[in-house]
Amino acid sequence: MRLVLCRISDSTGPARDASWRLLRAPTGALGTLLELQLGYMLGSVVLVLWAVLTPSINAMPDAGSLIAAVAVLLPLHELTHAAAFPRSLRSAQLSIALWSLSVQYDGILSRNRYLAVLAAPLLVITLLPLAVVAAAGYAFAPATLLSLLNVLSSGGDIVAIVLVLAQIPPGAIVRTQGEDTMWKLVPASMRNTSDERQIPAPRRISP
Repeated sequence: MRLVLCRISDSTGPARDASWRLLRAPTGALGTLLELQLGYMLGSVVLVLWAVLTPSINAMPDAGSLIAAVAVLLPLHELTHAAAFPRSLRSAQLSIALWSLSVQYDGILSRNRYLAVLAAPLLVITLLPLAVVAAAGYAFAPATLLSLLNVLSSGGDIVAIVLVLAQIPPGAIVRTQGEDTMWKLVPASMRNTSDERQIPAPRRISP
């Protein structure tokens, strides 16, 4: 893993060639509206689950608690994404931009591994605390707050999961370059991405 001050230029990532298909995604105001809508919808479901399955917490968080939760959540969310990549935080193909708190991965993933990366913060930060608190039967306000804030801020991940499930078949491999997500089908013998070097990198096309 590398720590960089800002997002690495797209030119350092894997090259694009004609065999890769672009994942179609809404952009601009439509994309933002969809992210907010799905985040709030799933957040409502999670809120109901907290209310039904766990001991109630009557006190509303104060401004200080909200600020502290957001400060913890921003890096935690991205680190959870990063930990789900092959070799986790030890991967040489993983970069974390400190200025924007974003993760960049230059390797190739299976479609299912990519879904796991997208879903990791929802599973670890939102649903795991809910399950632990429900099993323990003990109210823990910070866990509830982080869980709810995370799901509300995960609209982009939720949209991406829906788009991947709708457009990319299970046997495909996936990579990202800048804001673009690309995929292609490969022979079954090349779908094992436990060692990323088993899949040859695409040839670079001269501009």
